[in-house]
Amino acid sequence: MVKYDKLWDRMKKMGLFQSDLMNVVSAPTISALKKNQYVKLTTIENLCIFLECGPGDIMEFDGDKTHSSWRRTDDGYKDRFTGKTIQTASELLKAEE
Repeated sequence: MVKYDKLWDRMKKMGLFQSDLMNVVSAPTISALKKNQYVKLTTIENLCIFLECGPGDIMEFDGDKTHSSWRRTDDGYKDRFTGKTIQTASELLKAEE
């Protein structure tokens, strides 16, 4: 799961408010960011330009939590909507041994 806590911390340190993001992204996108939901990569790029930073300064990946549509199975992570399964790289390499 991607988390945007760093975004809000950075904005606070800069003296910016959520309303200032309206110069860069839409209200629904701000809502998605507040809920740690996925946003387009172009949105991340625009935020980085606006805040003069890199992606790692505004977001982080929490590998212990996955998107709500993904469920851990014996074969890897399975998307409950598409049925697609993703194995981690380490699981894939282990299976090849």
